[in-house]
Amino acid sequence: TFEPDPENWECLQRNVTASNVIAHHAALGDKMGTMETFRTDREATNYGATMVRPASGGVDVMLIDDLRLDGVDCLMLDVEGYELPALRGAEQTIARCRPVISVEIKGLGVHHGFTNSMLNDWILARGYTLAEKVGRDIIYTP
Repeated sequence: TFEPDPENWECLQRNVTASNVIAHHAALGDKMGTMETFRTDREATNYGATMVRPASGGVDVMLIDDLRLDGVDCLMLDVEGYELPALRGAEQTIARCRPVISVEIKGLGVHHGFTNSMLNDWILARGYTLAEKVGRDIIYTP
C-alpha cells in the first residue's frame, strides 16, 4: 500500500500492523520525482480527499513497475485524480500480470490534465473490459 500524506501515513502505521502489509510513504506516478499533498478548501477536513501535485521536497514518487512484483491479482487505486500517471507507472506490471483494475473516478483528473475518458481509453487499449461500476468505483477485467 502507498500513502503520500504525512498525517494519513502516521495513522496507517498505527493501525495497520499486519506483517503481510508492506506500506510505502510515497505517491504513485509514472516518473520519479517528489510530490506534496494538499486538500482543496472544500475538502479541508476530509483526509480521504488528499490530492498530490509535483513539488520540490515532499514525498517521493514510486512507480509500481519498479517494485518488479512477480504476481499482482488486483490493482486498486484511490489516488484522487492521479489514476492515469499511477497506471502508466504500472504498465509493465499490468502487461505481465493482467490484474483486475479498480479505480475511483470523481473527475479529479482534470487537475492534472486528464479526463475520465482518457483514463478509460488507456485501460481499454490494454485489452481490458469495463466489468462493473459500483458507485464511483470502476472495475476492469482483462
